[in-house]
Formats: sequence, structure tokens, C-alpha cells
Amino acid sequence: MIKYIKVSGERIVEVRPLLEANVDSALKAEFEKEFIRADVPEGLSDIELLQSYNFRNGKFVKTNEMLDNLKSKQEVESIHLWLTRNDWIPNKIITGEWDSTDTRWLNYLKERKEKRGRLDELSDQEI
Repeated sequence: MIKYIKVSGERIVEVRPLLEANVDSALKAEFEKEFIRADVPEGLSDIELLQSYNFRNGKFVKTNEMLDNLKSKQEVESIHLWLTRNDWIPNKIITGEWDSTDTRWLNYLKERKEKRGRLDELSDQEI
């Protein structure tokens, strides 16, 4: 879908529909000094364009912030999965199968501390 976009650097700051066909050519030329005529990917709303995309070299590109956000979410999911997969380990201590000096237990505690720390860091960020 063709629309007009206004760009500051690479950041999209305004999105407008195409001008009507009967608009004065001088007015249209003035308008096109400020706005770029661009083919917007199907299904993207104006709000999504403004919040989540840059316009670089004539193409729409997801912003780094959005990609970083996605990576952070994936990292959180990965940590949750690790915690879920390893939630049986404390039972080994409780049941007495392992003692508190067992290297498997110590390795678990070390890795869990690192993962919890990272999870807390990510939780402090707005994802």
C-alpha cells in the first residue's frame, strides 16, 4: 500500500495517506518536499510503522529497540525453560540422594545464581 511518510534521520515521524488525484500540482509538489512516497508492507498499521520501524535506504527496517526487546524476551523464555527443566535437582538434596557438597549440586547452585541474576536484570528492563 502506497503512503507518504515523513522521516527524521531514519526514524519515521509521520504517516499520511496518498493525496487525492484532484489536488493542485503545486500543493502536491510542496507536500512531496517534506514527505516520501513509500510502499508500506501489507498489514502494518501507521502506529506500528511509527513505533517499530525505521526507513533505511528506501526500505522499512525493524528498529534495534524492537529487535533487542525480542532478544530479551527470548532470553527470559530460555531462562524460564532452564529453571523448569532443572527444578528436580533440589529434590536430590531433600531426599538425601545428594549431599550439600556434591559437585552436581554446587554446579546447579552456581548456574542458578547466574540465571536468576540475569533474569532479575532483564526484569528491571521494560520488555
